[in-house]
Amino acid sequence: LHMIIKLMKQFLYTCYWVLIAIIGMMAGVNRYVDPANLYNGLEREISDILCDGHNVTDVPKLSNRSLKAQMIRCCEGQIDTVVLGSSRPLLLGSDNLQIRTLNLAVPGGTLYDVIGMYQRVCDNRSLQESMERVIIGVEPWFFYHEKGVNRGKFFESDIDKWTKLVSPYYFQESIRQLREPSDPGETEFTITCDKQNINMTYHADGSIEYSEKYRTITPEIVEQRVREDITTAQHKSFRNKSIDPELRQDFELFLKELNEQAFNEKKVEVVLLLIPFHPMVYKESVV
Repeated sequence: LHMIIKLMKQFLYTCYWVLIAIIGMMAGVNRYVDPANLYNGLEREISDILCDGHNVTDVPKLSNRSLKAQMIRCCEGQIDTVVLGSSRPLLLGSDNLQIRTLNLAVPGGTLYDVIGMYQRVCDNRSLQESMERVIIGVEPWFFYHEKGVNRGKFFESDIDKWTKLVSPYYFQESIRQLREPSDPGETEFTITCDKQNINMTYHADGSIEYSEKYRTITPEIVEQRVREDITTAQHKSFRNKSIDPELRQDFELFLKELNEQAFNEKKVEVVLLLIPFHPMVYKESVV
C-alpha cells in the first residue's frame, strides 16, 4: 500500500509539471503570435492618433472594446453627444449628426457593453462636464439571455485579455495564423485625413466608414445576402425568442439611472435609437 501511494504521488507530481509545461508553451505561443493583437498596445496607439484628430485606415485585427475604452481615457475635448450600442450605430458621427460626437459603439455589443462603456464615460471628468446627450442603439439581442451571456464581454480588455494567454481556442487561432503566409501579429496601419478609403476607416470621433467594396455593394447582392442570412441557424434561433426578465430589468434600471443623473445640475438627454432591419428580415421573423 505504501508503494502504491508513493507511485501515485510520483504520477501526480509528473502530471503537474507536464501540465505546467503545456500551459507555459501555450501562453508563449499565444503571446508571440497574438492573432487578435491583444498584447501589443495597438488600441492605445490608435486611440491616441484618433484623439489627436486624425483618421486611421488599413487597421489590422484589434479589440474594438479596448479601443473605445482607450478613446474615453484620452478624450479631453468638448463632446455634446455620446453614442452607445452595437455595430449598427457605428456610422453616427459629428458630420452626419452635426454635433460634437463621440461614438463608443462596438461590433457585437450587448446591453452590458452599453452599461460598461457608459460607466467609463462617467469616470472622465471632461466628458461629464460637456456631455448633453446619450444615444443608445437598442438591439433585439440585448434582451435575449443566451446572446447576452455569450457576447457580453465588455471587460475583455481588462480580464479576458489575460485569460486568452492560456485559452485553447486562442492557441488554435495562433497555430492557424502561424500556418498562413502572412506575418503574425501585423500591426501596420495608415493615418489619413480622408473620410473614405479603400478599406474601413476609423474616424477621430469613433465612428467608422465602411470599405469601398462594402459601400458600393448593389441592391441585388444585398437582397441575396439577406436571403442567405435569414436561412442560417443563428437567425432562425431568434424566432420565438422571449424577452429575458433579468435583462429587461437591468435595462430599465440603467435608463432610470440615466434619467436621474445630472452633472453640474445638468440633465443628460437620453435618445433610444431603433434602427430598422431589411424588410425581408421582418417577413421571415413573423410566425
